[in-house]
Amino acid sequence: MLLTKPTATYSAQFKRFAQHYLDSGEMERAGKYAAGITGFPEYLQSLQDASRGIGLPEGYLPYQTFWLIEEDQLVGVVRVRPTLTPHAEKYDGHIGYDIVPTERCKGYGTTLLRMALVEARQLGLPSIILTCLTANLPSQRTIEKAGGRFLEVVTDYETGRPLHRYEVPCPPLPISKP
Repeated sequence: MLLTKPTATYSAQFKRFAQHYLDSGEMERAGKYAAGITGFPEYLQSLQDASRGIGLPEGYLPYQTFWLIEEDQLVGVVRVRPTLTPHAEKYDGHIGYDIVPTERCKGYGTTLLRMALVEARQLGLPSIILTCLTANLPSQRTIEKAGGRFLEVVTDYETGRPLHRYEVPCPPLPISKP
């Protein structure tokens, strides 16, 4: 399994990943990835720009995107926000991730989150805040497996649905030997 930054090497895999969301009817998530189906080079550039805070809508924070590749298939995407506003800390957290619908409940979410925690640590974060819908029991289990400590329930400002907030420790970085 490989966690990598988005590259043109995985164009076909990304398009299949995005198409799965369209086929499954998950239109909110499909919308996040639709631009990559029709204009992949521009989509890649937008992800690179987002990592530097360029071209983001007002109130959005810079984020790093990583793709989880398993046997030449893109099975998950994770976004890591190294900094948070008070609003983002309460409702969004440092990490957001998606597992392609056809590959859910196979352990990829747990693997993706653990790998993202290493990336977060490399960005200087000793711990991260994560949120998930209260009704999303698989995400809660994934977060708890990663060492997540439940903080509170908050009401999502956009949908009015309850969210669980967690704090998750990031693993220590390995000590490099001379």
